[in-house]
Amino acid sequence: VRGLGGRYVKVYLNGLPIPNTDPDFPSVDLDLFPTNVIDSLNVQKVFLPDIPAEFAGGTLDLTTVSFPRQFILEASVGTAFNSQTTFRDRLDHKGGRYDFLGYDDGSRSLPSVLDGKPLSRKGFPTIDEQAAAAEQFPNRWNYSNSTLGLPKMGGDFTIGDSIKFGNRKRFGYLASLVYDYEVERKTGIINPRPGFNETTGELQVQSNYRVESASENVQIAAIGTASLDLGPDHSITALTMFNRSMEDKTRVRNGFDFSINQNVPVEKWQLSFLAREVWVNQLLGDHRNLLGTRMRLRWSTFYSLGKRDEPDQRNMTYGDSNGVIGFRAGDRFFSALSQTDAGAATSLRIPLWDQATMTLGGRLNRSDRDFGNRRFDMIPLQLGDDASVLMNDPEFLFNTQNLGTLTLIRENTRLNDSYRAKVRAYDAFALLETPLWGPLSAAGGARMEIFKQEVQSFSPFPEDNTPENLAMFRAENDTFNILPGAALKYTISDTMLLRAGYGQTLSRPQVRELAPYAYYDFLRDRQVKGNPELKSASIQNLDLRWEWFFGEGQIVAVSGFYKKFENPIELQIIIPETQDSEYQNAKGATNYGGEFEFRSELGAFSPALKRFSTSANLTLIDSKIELNNTGAVRANRRLAGQAPYVVNLSLRYSDPDTRLSSSLVYNVVGPFITDVGVRLGSIILPEVEQQPIHSLDYIGSWGISKNLKLKFKARNLLLQKPTLKQGPIVAQQLNPGFTISLGLAWEY
Repeated sequence: VRGLGGRYVKVYLNGLPIPNTDPDFPSVDLDLFPTNVIDSLNVQKVFLPDIPAEFAGGTLDLTTVSFPRQFILEASVGTAFNSQTTFRDRLDHKGGRYDFLGYDDGSRSLPSVLDGKPLSRKGFPTIDEQAAAAEQFPNRWNYSNSTLGLPKMGGDFTIGDSIKFGNRKRFGYLASLVYDYEVERKTGIINPRPGFNETTGELQVQSNYRVESASENVQIAAIGTASLDLGPDHSITALTMFNRSMEDKTRVRNGFDFSINQNVPVEKWQLSFLAREVWVNQLLGDHRNLLGTRMRLRWSTFYSLGKRDEPDQRNMTYGDSNGVIGFRAGDRFFSALSQTDAGAATSLRIPLWDQATMTLGGRLNRSDRDFGNRRFDMIPLQLGDDASVLMNDPEFLFNTQNLGTLTLIRENTRLNDSYRAKVRAYDAFALLETPLWGPLSAAGGARMEIFKQEVQSFSPFPEDNTPENLAMFRAENDTFNILPGAALKYTISDTMLLRAGYGQTLSRPQVRELAPYAYYDFLRDRQVKGNPELKSASIQNLDLRWEWFFGEGQIVAVSGFYKKFENPIELQIIIPETQDSEYQNAKGATNYGGEFEFRSELGAFSPALKRFSTSANLTLIDSKIELNNTGAVRANRRLAGQAPYVVNLSLRYSDPDTRLSSSLVYNVVGPFITDVGVRLGSIILPEVEQQPIHSLDYIGSWGISKNLKLKFKARNLLLQKPTLKQGPIVAQQLNPGFTISLGLAWEY
């Protein structure tokens, strides 16, 4: 939204927060939600005090359907074919029996003998005890390249109805189940850790790899709503949603790493299983025309649980090892995250004079997260002059006979590898909406937000958690903010409006960004860690918008905006040689731009085009960063995460007589910085930028009969390859191919 992504765009479900189960990215996956239960999507770019203030680009609120007015029964099945994956050999590794259901069978779990005990003399005093514990790990390190890539398979089922009873009362429900199984294969190149030519000072490739990845993806979702209308003015809705997604991934890269040996090839691979789970519960009430007035009371409560499990991620490196091409290093990584969120919100709209109203409200929110890591290094032992044994298969090197003689497992869990986080938020607001004079009206007020965030990093081993260590790895972010917001609306005519707005918003550090533990990025071959010293960013927002509604559902709008950031958070490279990165605050940034929107039925221009409609959106943005230390990194650049332009275009055709509809959708987001560069001696190491992806997709459907519909989709028709560049060097480029989807839906 306005060229800003995950950090500066917040997503809500019925106005309430959704847990994020990915500790490394501040975002919400919209594919969590089945489309047939979504009633509307509301994007709000201007801050007014009745919405939470933690955004800069905008907020997206997904509103669910309460219930259908008559009985519905829908079922659909679908499949998809991908040019890179379907019916082609792909990478794979030995998994569990229940992977196709999105669950691990326990074969990847950390051996129970290591619960709460380090694999060292502290936990196991003798060498024999350590060896016996190490042998409890499953010896599964190999991958294969001969598994057939199956087409995507999936389906969903929806049922709903409503029943009248009593005097103008109605009870309704809607339930939906979804299952999807998909295989994904990508190929490409990566050039991590570039260096400099000492003579010319130019950036040069130092490591180059061909990379291939393949994953099995499973999604299981269930969502249900039940609503009770106690007359035309009172309704209560309960919602529960469960979603589980699994990604079982194999990634391999082959090439040369000049830091090891520029003449000897290196092979690295990673085997991982990642499962995410979200359970959301909401209870919503809406009461209108209270006491015979225009007074309206809304209230809501929610409880959600999010989980993320990554058991036994394995990384392996084969290359130049003691003069032979063999085993160099490996590691195993276990992590688990659990987060609970609970809270309540309410608002009361009170009629005042004329058409003026005052809305008062507040919100309470508490969030608790536990995250734990265990790390283990796989190490080759000193073998004297003959290292040829290291050329053997890893499952030979780590079997019970050779573990402890040829190789060794060593605990490498760090003192700050786990953390416990608490967030307590208390908000209250007042919003006055009133006519001022003739065509001029205003809305304005303030929002008070008390925010308390605590992140305590620690070791999973109690003996390591001394008061000194706990104090070293503790971060607190307590803020009290009064955040004003106001908007003016001038009615030029019945179809034309002019709007202006001002608001102060925030961008707070994510828990992951405060916790100092290090996360390994396999494709970029680097570590990313948090920073306990991060501060919240403050944003001043100014907006001006002209709108012309020249027909029903038709609009032309032109907007201008200006944003002033204080302490924006960016991911910055801190070690040039390894490209390791850390979250840091810049001093400030300015951001300004313009936006053009157009939406119309083309029949308004020519009767021959009456079946066609179009929409367009163009946003142009410029931004400039202010640094705390201008000698540290390049100052003449955009704010990290800020794209200079966004373009959205769509052309739709709909014919109710033949029940045929189709859409062509184009989108592109301009290049934006993902990692801020750093000084390397007298030279600046350039930023890493995500390059534009020109996305062109087609969506079509045909009503074969009254109850049967055929659906068709084609994605990535321009065969785009997502690319990261650092200066002139392609840091990462992956080819996802294009995808064609077919679906058959039956409706009663």
